[in-house]
Amino acid sequence: MEVRLAGPSECTGCGACAAACQEQAIAMIANDEGFLVPLINHKRCAVCKHCSTICPVLHPETIPEGNPVAMAAVCTDELIRHRSSSGGIFHLLAEEILQQGGAVAGAAWDPDMKLRHRLIRTRDELAPLLGSKYVQSRMDDIYPDIQELLSKHVPVLFCGTPCQTAGLKAFLGGDSPGLVCVDLACHGVPSPGIWRQYVKELSQQYRSALRSFSFRDKSTGWRRYSVQAEFDGKDPVSVPHTQDPYMWLFLKAMTLRPVCYTCPYRGLRRISDLTLADLWGAEKMAPELDDDQGVSLVLIQTEKGKALWSKVANRVRYHPADLTLVVKSNPRLVQSPDRPVARKTCFSLVGKQPFSEIVQRVLNETHHPSSGWWNMLKRRLGTR
Repeated sequence: MEVRLAGPSECTGCGACAAACQEQAIAMIANDEGFLVPLINHKRCAVCKHCSTICPVLHPETIPEGNPVAMAAVCTDELIRHRSSSGGIFHLLAEEILQQGGAVAGAAWDPDMKLRHRLIRTRDELAPLLGSKYVQSRMDDIYPDIQELLSKHVPVLFCGTPCQTAGLKAFLGGDSPGLVCVDLACHGVPSPGIWRQYVKELSQQYRSALRSFSFRDKSTGWRRYSVQAEFDGKDPVSVPHTQDPYMWLFLKAMTLRPVCYTCPYRGLRRISDLTLADLWGAEKMAPELDDDQGVSLVLIQTEKGKALWSKVANRVRYHPADLTLVVKSNPRLVQSPDRPVARKTCFSLVGKQPFSEIVQRVLNETHHPSSGWWNMLKRRLGTR
C-alpha cells in the first residue's frame, strides 16, 4: 500500500508530514524549482499513513463562517513602528506573549541568509523576527519544539503564512489553548532556490558576503519603500523596490510556489486567531493614522485573538476598517494571482543563467523593450 501526500501542484511545503513521521522516513528536499517538497524513503516507511492523515491539504481544517472584526492600527511607539513593515502590531503581540513567560515563533535569517522559523524567549531576540521576508521559510524542524512548550503550558505565539499555520495545527492535531496563531496577507511564497541564486550573485557583485536584507525599508516612505542590502565591511546598498529584479519577479508572481496560484487559504475568514496585513488605501480609510510610515490591518478571527488584541490595544491607535474597502485595496487577501505565462521561462533558467539574464529574458516576454520602465531596470541591471 502506498502512502499518499499532496501532489506537486498542491503541496504547500509546510513540512508537517516530515516532522510527524516517527520513522524519520520523510525528508524535505529542494525540487527542480528550489521549493521544499517531501520525499519518502520507502525502505524506512512503516506505511502507518499518519503523514497522510495530518496533511493539511488532504484534510483541511474547517474555516469558521462569518466575517472577522477589522481594525486599522498603528503602534504608538514610533521606534517600533519604524522597525516594522507596516504599523508595528506584531512587535506588540510578541512582547505581550514574552512578558507572560511565553515563546514566539517567526521567520528569521540564518547566517548564510537562508530563511527558517525559530523560537525566541526574550525581547532581545525579537528583532530578527520583524519585517517582511519574501522567501518561503523552512518550518519542519520547529514543530516538535512548539509542541513540547505547549505540553509544558508555555504560551506560544506563532506567526507565518496561512499555509504554515495550517501545517502547525495539523501537526499538533488541532488547536491548543496556549497557542495563538497570527497569519499574514500573503501574495505567495517565492522559491528559496531563486533567492539563493540572488544572494550568491549579490555577494559576487559587491565582493562581500550578504549579511542582511530588508525587503521593506521605509526610509523612502511606506508606499515607495526600498530594498536594502548589507554586506560585510561595506555601507548598506538601497534601491527602490520597483528597480530591484528579485522584487519585480516576486510582485509579478513569477517565482511563486505552484499552489499559490490556487491557494485554498485566501479569504477574510482564516483558521488563525489574528491576521495582519498592510492597510493599503489607508489614505482613504484611515487618513488620521496615515503619515506614510505604515498602517496595519488587523483581522480579529477568534476569541483568543480578541483576548490578545485587548492586551496590546492601549499601545495602539486604531479604529474599525470597512471590509469591502479593505478587499478592494488588498485583493490578495481573498484572490490568488494569475499564473504568468513567463513563469516557465523564469524557472527553466534558474541555476543555468545569471540572475540578471533570467530577469531580462522574462522582461522580454512581458514588456516592450523600448518602454521607459524596461530602460530604467535595464540600467539598474547594468550596474551589477
